[in-house]
Amino acid sequence: MTVYIVDDDAAVRDSLRILLHVEGFQTMCFPSGEAFLEHRPHIEDACLLLDLVLPGIDGLELLNVIVQQRLRLHVIMMTGASAARVRDHAIRAGAVAFFQKPLNSECLTRLLRRLTR
Repeated sequence: MTVYIVDDDAAVRDSLRILLHVEGFQTMCFPSGEAFLEHRPHIEDACLLLDLVLPGIDGLELLNVIVQQRLRLHVIMMTGASAARVRDHAIRAGAVAFFQKPLNSECLTRLLRRLTR
């Protein structure tokens, strides 16, 4: 199962890609929600690490598109900002988890292994 990473910060994308590669996951990275949606026809059952704050379509808007289009994705939201209210909204909207940056790599990989079984 592929883990898609959508984050506008190249350093975050690269560090997550390397971490997940070492842990045995296949990844594809995108710098924006729009770039991810352009790839939509090729998306299979997968996990999505989705940054909350993005240029253009933000993480919550992309989550809503994913839910409306019934894409088979386990969405894990992440943010560097304090966002307790947004966290609750994201979970109600369909995200399976919400992580504060910097991410705890052990917790993240444990969750991804559980979701990809």
